[in-house]
Amino acid sequence: MTVEQWGRIWPERYARPAAATQRTYRYATEQVIRDIGSLRLAAVDRQTARARANEWPRNTTRTARTMWADAPRDGVCPKTRSPISG
Repeated sequence: MTVEQWGRIWPERYARPAAATQRTYRYATEQVIRDIGSLRLAAVDRQTARARANEWPRNTTRTARTMWADAPRDGVCPKTRSPISG
């Protein structure tokens, strides 16, 4: 599964109830998709993730971290440490 595919599915499957959080997630996932959407989710390594995290606004990085943390629950990537973990 690509980052774009997961970025489109994730907000629906793991929706957080607060409207402000949903807006932040929408904005952040669009930025993640623009930057690395064509990559396979499981193929994003720590080096790539760190480089992007240093370029993204803090909320985008936090959202991406949450996206990767949720992915193993759906079996879309291995249960390994998120490449964007703190």
